[in-house]
Amino acid sequence: MTHGAQDNAMTEIALALAMAFFSILVLALVSMGGSQAAAPKTALTIEQGAVLSKSQPKEKAQESSKASLKAEPNQLLIFYGGRYFNAALKETNPASYAGRKNIILAVDPSISMTDALEAEKLVPGDRKIVTTLDKKWIAALKEKVK
Repeated sequence: MTHGAQDNAMTEIALALAMAFFSILVLALVSMGGSQAAAPKTALTIEQGAVLSKSQPKEKAQESSKASLKAEPNQLLIFYGGRYFNAALKETNPASYAGRKNIILAVDPSISMTDALEAEKLVPGDRKIVTTLDKKWIAALKEKVK
């Protein structure tokens, strides 16, 4: 018994559809599985001595800020309006803080991260803490800078 040409055509179409489905399946598996060998390169560079940590939830951050240690006045350096001030709100040179440990640089919260990092670069020392000024400090600085 011989098969007609129509039966062969249906077999060919079924085979073509099966190959197409298999090709799509392999392509999907390869694209989802991606190579993990090479880590993506990032534009972020971290200077030696910098420490990164996860941020805290807002509620926990408020609790920890209430329980935080107070800084000594000679550790506090304020960057506001493009100028540096000491704890007594007198204009100062950040180089005068050389040799001090755990310098706390308080910056205006409205400045950009780039400006804050540029301000931090001029502060000498290895152990620096960068934080933002609160409303009371900003009000006092606005009065001083007038």
